[in-house]
Amino acid sequence: MLYKIGEIVKENSSSMFQDVQAGKKTEVRDFNGWLVETASFLSQEDSSQRGVLDVSCHQAMVDLVESGAIMNEEELAKHVLSS
Repeated sequence: MLYKIGEIVKENSSSMFQDVQAGKKTEVRDFNGWLVETASFLSQEDSSQRGVLDVSCHQAMVDLVESGAIMNEEELAKHVLSS
């Protein structure tokens, strides 16, 4: 089923990519930013969760999208995984 759907939507562009192309603000903070903020809140509320809720990759993605960074796959992997 995954391959079938992938074949159907392979030419589609995500709404976020369309926003970037149009120079509009993206929804990255609504999605990934929510995860970052929620993890931070939970870590503050419950000290046993500190370090368990590592969302640094999500924060890195928010920062990259909002800064307009352009990277190839290898550069992206290195940047996100080093965060």
